[in-house]
This record gives sequence, C-alpha cells and structure tokens, in this order.
Amino acid sequence: MEDNRTILVINAGSSSLKYKVFTYAQPIPLAEGLIERIGLDYSPIKHTKFENNKELEKKIQVVCHNHEDAMKEMMNLLKDKDYGVIKSEEDIVCIGHRVVHGVDIYSNPTLITEDVIKIVEQYSFLAPLHNPPNLLGIKTAIKLFKNAKQVGIFDTAFH
Repeated sequence: MEDNRTILVINAGSSSLKYKVFTYAQPIPLAEGLIERIGLDYSPIKHTKFENNKELEKKIQVVCHNHEDAMKEMMNLLKDKDYGVIKSEEDIVCIGHRVVHGVDIYSNPTLITEDVIKIVEQYSFLAPLHNPPNLLGIKTAIKLFKNAKQVGIFDTAFH
C-alpha cells in the first residue's frame, strides 16, 4: 500500500523561501519552488510541479513584504488547480524547517515546541540573518498548517 501522506520542506532564508513537497512513499518531489527578493520591491516566484515525468513550471512576480506573505503565496501555488499538489492545508502532515543555528542544544531533527522556539529566538544573535526568517517561517507554518507536525532540522547538527 502506497503511503501518500504529504511532507513540506521549507528553507526560509534571509530574503528567500525555498520549498519542496514529497510523499512518504516517494523520495522524488511532487513540487518545488523558490520565492526571492522578500522584503524588496517585487518577488519573483518559480514553482515547478512534477507529474508523469514532466515539469510544469509557473513563474510569477508578486510583492512579498515578509516571509509570511511568501508562505501565503507558496500555499496558493501548492493548492493551484493546475500547478498545485494538495487540495487543502490539511493534506500536509509534517513540515521540516531548516534552522541555521540551534546552538549546542539541538543536534538532531527536533519537534518544534514553544520551548524550541524560545531557545532559537534567544540565540538568534548567533545567526542574525537566518534565524529570524527561519522563526517567521516556523510561526507562519504553525498558523497555516494547524494539523501538521513541525520539525526543526538544524545546521548545527552538521557542523
């Protein structure tokens, strides 16, 4: 039996948002995207849906004042009738967040809790260009994907 539970992986950078969508059953992405120039005068978006060995690509430009706007644009594309791969937010069961700095506290994938958020906020001065957008991505995902488990994947685990 194929496991079609859907996973979203997010990398909220200093001025960009990268994402990929997978199912538990397949390591090949269903879709991926890049939103750039967040916080600037316009934000180009490249979204690609992978279907039947084809790539369906959509490029648009919008204004994303912050990462929350970018996450909402991502959500619209993931649910788009032609380029989307989910029907609703509830289709996403788990979200993996890249987090640059987890100090020496987090060295494994970690379920995001209020305590984890507080620690990442407390030590954001160690990665001031990255941890604040990472946190905004996490907080926005918690609001948008209410039923999904949120997991932090920390760069400090690799170094």
